[in-house]
Amino acid sequence: METSFALAERPQQVDGTYRELEQMGPPAFKPLAFAGKVVAPLFGRRSERIQEMSNGLAGGIGWLLNARYGFGGETVTYQGDPSAASAELGHAIRETMVQGCLEYAEQVVAGELAAEEVRSIASDAIIIQPGFWQRLGLISAVALGAAGLIWALRRGRLP
Repeated sequence: METSFALAERPQQVDGTYRELEQMGPPAFKPLAFAGKVVAPLFGRRSERIQEMSNGLAGGIGWLLNARYGFGGETVTYQGDPSAASAELGHAIRETMVQGCLEYAEQVVAGELAAEEVRSIASDAIIIQPGFWQRLGLISAVALGAAGLIWALRRGRLP
């Protein structure tokens, strides 16, 4: 999407090698993804959302570790498939986004929709969600507790 936006606005600034790039994404930090998978069922009907949050965080941490320390192999510098980009796609996506934003603004101004009900992809970014750090703390505590319990059971330290 970003490459398409750039091609639509400033094609001269896009290096033509984007056409040769393939699908790529950050390596997930597997211990965190696994912990999320183990802990998610404890949240009942919200387990799918907890798993999604855990996977998102595992991807972000994996990407950070990859960029800083080479975690997971070759350094990842993008996510997705830039070779699929085009100026036409950039214009179409922008037009769709603008129309959607205008519809929301019209609904809010007309009193048909409360401003708090308007959501975007930015609303779902895991790290900025209300209660994120509390949830991360809880997930971390449960994961560490489970790891400690497994360790103790394997060492025969618990009856």
